[in-house]
Amino acid sequence: MVHRGKSSEEKDLIFGVQRSHPVDMKPRLDVFMATNINEDISSFQLVGSHIDKSCKVYIGDTMIAEVIDVYPRSNFSNWKEGLKVKINAGVDYDFIVALLVILTVNDYI
Repeated sequence: MVHRGKSSEEKDLIFGVQRSHPVDMKPRLDVFMATNINEDISSFQLVGSHIDKSCKVYIGDTMIAEVIDVYPRSNFSNWKEGLKVKINAGVDYDFIVALLVILTVNDYI
């Protein structure tokens, strides 16, 4: 659950995230906004790919953001990090970054 500031009160809830299925080959997180936290259908979906080290964010069937690792880690001697991020117009950048942090911290990609 993600709340405003340091609060953990229900009134300050922004959104919740849960893994859609624990044995999915593609990591998938379902995002529920505070207004529909108890619904069965998520507001957004994050779908990751271990093969090409990427993540896509969807509303329904429409992709609204994509993140691609531009420096795959082929060996430790050439360690670089870089991401290519595409976010559609009208999409809140901070929201997408928050979702990516959750995805990265939980090592879903």
